[in-house]
Amino acid sequence: MIRFQINDRYIKLLKDMNLRFLIILMLNLISAGIFAQGKSQPNVLMLVVDDWNDMIGAFGGNQAITPNMDRLCKQGIKFTNCQTAGSYCTPSRTALMTGIAPWESGCYGEQPHHYNMPDQKTIPALFKENGYTTFGGGKVYHHMPGYVDLNGYDEYFHWNPEEKKRGWGVNAWKNNPATPAKIPASDFGKTVYTNFDVCALPNDSEKDMADTKMVDWTINLIEKGFDKPFFISAGLYSPHKPNFAPQKYFDLYPIENIQIPEIKEDDMDDLPEMVQRMVAGKSRHTHQKVLKVENGWKRAIQGYLASVSYADAQLGRILEALEKSPYAQNTIIVFWSDNGYHLGEKECWAKHTLWERTTNVPMIWAGKGIAKNKEYKGVVSLLDIYPTLADMCQLKGVENYSGESIEQQLKKPSRVKERAVLTANKKGDAISVYTNEWHYINYGSGKAEELYNANDDKHEWYNLANDEAYASVLEEMRAHIPTDMAKPATGREHIRMVFEGESFYWREKTEKEKQAYRNRERMKKKRIAKNK
Repeated sequence: MIRFQINDRYIKLLKDMNLRFLIILMLNLISAGIFAQGKSQPNVLMLVVDDWNDMIGAFGGNQAITPNMDRLCKQGIKFTNCQTAGSYCTPSRTALMTGIAPWESGCYGEQPHHYNMPDQKTIPALFKENGYTTFGGGKVYHHMPGYVDLNGYDEYFHWNPEEKKRGWGVNAWKNNPATPAKIPASDFGKTVYTNFDVCALPNDSEKDMADTKMVDWTINLIEKGFDKPFFISAGLYSPHKPNFAPQKYFDLYPIENIQIPEIKEDDMDDLPEMVQRMVAGKSRHTHQKVLKVENGWKRAIQGYLASVSYADAQLGRILEALEKSPYAQNTIIVFWSDNGYHLGEKECWAKHTLWERTTNVPMIWAGKGIAKNKEYKGVVSLLDIYPTLADMCQLKGVENYSGESIEQQLKKPSRVKERAVLTANKKGDAISVYTNEWHYINYGSGKAEELYNANDDKHEWYNLANDEAYASVLEEMRAHIPTDMAKPATGREHIRMVFEGESFYWREKTEKEKQAYRNRERMKKKRIAKNK
């Protein structure tokens, strides 16, 4: 038997070795982001933007100056064929955050999901249930009062505390110091309509903007640190109109360099009659008015691009804070926009159509377990975010969801999957079906159809629905439409917000309240018709 003589010198040596080992171990754990949070589960940083189409430099073929999103693409995977679930802000965000598609929930428009799906776990609620600390700020849900879902969040940030008393509305310009003193602030607001305004702000106003304040709060969270895995959803209002941004972002886009979209003069001729009427109405409401403003088309695009670059700069600040933190190597980042955005294509502006300019949205994933500097060209849906995060973070208690996990595509994006993804319109009576080869739009049984080659006709100029050569394709695409689409869920005409301090809930209206709502809506439609 070998014996060791333990003396004071030997004990001191052991203590010194243990101390060095402990220090090295702690440094390694901190660098991996594990010691700081006590677990190896990945953190999640969700970056949300509003109405940002595919104008990201790294996506190619556009004018956008977006160095931070370009860098994020190199760190992960860009999805260039991602489709939203709803053609409008509320249903898109509702579907993504609850995991339930509009055609299953009936939330096609402004139906509050907390009232219609009270038992469905949202993404933050799912993370919280699994031991995460959950934070949210800015525009993650719809920005109107009563739509921010506070359930599931340990803390939710609003730049204007007064708005909490009115249902947490997230209008970025209401009572904000950066808002121009006079509204409308330009000939755009006067000629087109107030919310379409375009205006360059003084550069020193950037610090007061709502999105800047939300980003400041997010950075402060990261810098303070966490003792558990975290989920953060940080939502920007930009580039949602009105396009107000500091002058320096306008300076990135000299008006003489702005390119307007390619237009086909007879583009509308092969569209169904009801669609032609819809386009004519949209054109009168916005496009024809934009053309009345001197250099209007280019100026409108310039304002949009300036807002995109402002948003990119703010997101870059969050990413820089994360990179400097102990959580950099153990965090999943997912960036998404709720809808695309027309910039005059087909004489349309903003969203609300079922064409590719509305349905196609940018999505970027980066971080732990995700391939780097890759592109996935196959069709995917924003609905896929819910099950994918659940899989990657090994969350328990996942019960209902409409999308598909794309975890395997995040690891091996070269494997393109054949599938069809859907987008519903605001009323739930029309639907878009997108595959890797085709884009099909159905405006209701027997009413109208459109069919486009998704690869060869990116502008969607040539409607093939009336060509007998594509009859079999039409049949295949029709088969993807659900036969039991949900009826529209309960909307604001039937329910009312009730305030309790800084919280709120929805209740059913009395008959008197319902009638008052109908009267207001009728008067509103009359005013709109008069302005047209």
